[in-house]
Amino acid sequence: YNHATNDDNNVTSVGINNDDDNKDYDITANLHAEIANLTNRLQAATLQSTQDASKIKSLGAQLQQALNKLNEYEETIDSVNEAVDRCHSYNEEIVKELVVSRKKNDDLTMRLLNHEQERKEKEEEEHD
Repeated sequence: YNHATNDDNNVTSVGINNDDDNKDYDITANLHAEIANLTNRLQAATLQSTQDASKIKSLGAQLQQALNKLNEYEETIDSVNEAVDRCHSYNEEIVKELVVSRKKNDDLTMRLLNHEQERKEKEEEEHD
């Protein structure tokens, strides 16, 4: 009978072990489900991070292009400003030359008028 009791105990023990096994299985299944969920979330986050990194890289390239264009425009503006400054200097030189030419012209006009006046006076003296 003792032997049977031992068998009964073993069966009971096995029954308890089955419950423990079921609990372990439930815990393991839950952990596997949680791991699968976390893995999926990690993959989604990794995909999102990859997409974000790609967007960041693209935006960085666009920003660099915009900065390059800005530098080109600034260089162009600098070149135009230098050309404008040269034109102003050239214009000032032309104005100075024009003032000198006008003065010479005025002097020559006065000399011509004086010469004509003298000639008229001479002619009038000769007629008298």
